[in-house]
Amino acid sequence: MACHFGLLSSNTSGKYLTSDFDGKISLSPLDPSVNKLSKGQLWSLEVDPNPGEQQREPEGCTHTHYALYSTNGYLSVDKSGKVSAEAEQIGKEQLFEIDVGTSGSGAWVIRSVAHDTYMGIKSKKIFFKKRETSSSDQRWYVRLAIHPHCCLLNVKSDKYAHVPQSGRYMTFDAAVPWRSDTLLQLTYSEGYSCFKTTTGRYVTREGNFVTSLVPDCLFVLQITGDQFDLKDYRGNFNSVNMRGRLMCTSGKDRASFKLKPSYPHVTFHTKVKGMWMKLFAKEGGGELTTLESTKIDEHEDEVVFELSPLCCSTSANSKWALVTVDGRFINVDHESRLSVASKATHTAKQFEFEFVNDSFALRHSNSQQYVSIDASGQPFLTANINDIAGKIGMELANRTSLILQGEFGFVKRETGGRKNKVKCNSADYDELNLTYEPDTSTYRITDQDGNPWCMDSLKEHVIAASMGQPTSFILELHTILGKAKLAIRPLHPDNDCFLKGYKNGAFTATGDTLSKETLWTFN
Repeated sequence: MACHFGLLSSNTSGKYLTSDFDGKISLSPLDPSVNKLSKGQLWSLEVDPNPGEQQREPEGCTHTHYALYSTNGYLSVDKSGKVSAEAEQIGKEQLFEIDVGTSGSGAWVIRSVAHDTYMGIKSKKIFFKKRETSSSDQRWYVRLAIHPHCCLLNVKSDKYAHVPQSGRYMTFDAAVPWRSDTLLQLTYSEGYSCFKTTTGRYVTREGNFVTSLVPDCLFVLQITGDQFDLKDYRGNFNSVNMRGRLMCTSGKDRASFKLKPSYPHVTFHTKVKGMWMKLFAKEGGGELTTLESTKIDEHEDEVVFELSPLCCSTSANSKWALVTVDGRFINVDHESRLSVASKATHTAKQFEFEFVNDSFALRHSNSQQYVSIDASGQPFLTANINDIAGKIGMELANRTSLILQGEFGFVKRETGGRKNKVKCNSADYDELNLTYEPDTSTYRITDQDGNPWCMDSLKEHVIAASMGQPTSFILELHTILGKAKLAIRPLHPDNDCFLKGYKNGAFTATGDTLSKETLWTFN
């Protein structure tokens, strides 16, 4: 799938290159009703399908030419400088050269190959004209149409960036994006992109970490199709050496990358005879058992399971495959015993969560039985839900923080207001910190300023006040269209509703069903 992005004008306040259904091109802000890029603001790059016909440049060099595609057609420019986006095929007037990051601002400069003119702004309209090197009118910032939390994949080695909690360097050596060590946050500084770790450190062009944003942390994305190259603020490309370290290069051996979503990774735990136990899949073995939570230091990966969405259903559900760190699946054999196998049988992708009061049951939907733990710590299946209700807890293992995005924008505490209300229609976001409470399988949530989430006096609106009484929240994991979503419920005996978002930004515990207003994207 092509990498979709928006092109933000560098000298206007939050306005993006937009194609209308009739092919007209304009500048417009984010859709205020959803605070995200609209369909007409999404663009992708395609390489010239006939590179042998590329024209010679004045300097005598041949450059790669691209076409910019929107949902309404290819971007086109005529000899008078007028632009449109309704062409169905790529011709000379649909080809552009893109100068990435050499303007000293991290921006793109887009030149028409056919007419040697540059895309800029003239009287608040999009127009192609001769180059004005000192003008910001012809610079465009790239904003990827993805959630800020993502994983960085080196295409050549097919390995993910790994960020050790105590190490000095990021290395591309992870076969799968496992736990929070492979999770990065994509942020922007004007025209540049930046990568931030879950520990709050920034990645530099040499792959090491710093605590504050400095020029060495600024990257430019050179996008082609579904992948991109990285350039630093000096215009040097990035590569990955034999040890998996990020490094600068002249460009000949530069690396290509992709950004991938990170599925939820969880641990399952329960109390057996007063002792906390965690579900454990021994690496390379076929047995599924439990392990005392006090003995997991040397077995951290073996108690973590990836929740892989079962299907691309258009309705919300909680059906998943449970995958181990070494790519094996939890299966159920013909005698209803739980096991671990490298091959996924038809029983593997049959696990779903059934949320019961303030806890949940893990159900095998094919056999209609529930996972439970016996007195010796062995998992088994039972048909009686009353035996397991409230006994199994689940903790997110690859999310120490959340960035929530809903139907109307990001979740962020209202600034400047006295009531400290949390709103759900912001173009910006709060980085929410999670504190897990195993006894109740709930979470305490605080914003980036340390203010706890709590319900107001009516037990309805979410507020984040430094003096507030923290509320515990139940996080339900659901999947829709192959993407993981969260439904959030405050733990309160008089209210079992979900947190629901409204177009005006209201963020209240009034959702009685799963819907697009009560499901939140977090990766």
